[in-house]
Amino acid sequence: MDVKQVFDALPMNVLPQEKESLITELRKELRVSDEEHRELLARVNADDMIRRIRFSFFMKYLLRRFLEDLISSQFF
Repeated sequence: MDVKQVFDALPMNVLPQEKESLITELRKELRVSDEEHRELLARVNADDMIRRIRFSFFMKYLLRRFLEDLISSQFF
């Protein structure tokens, strides 16, 4: 299992701050400077494929929440 798989396996309810702390610790372990990190983030955020993947995950999340709300309101 690689680092990304471990990170992705974290529960969705882990607070963003906790995830950020884990990423910071990982960067320190990998000896990635702040400047390198900023450059990598800029490249990742500019990537159209990543934007589409993020959008897809976001839409799935919204749909799941909508369906959960719909089901809970009909049966309870």
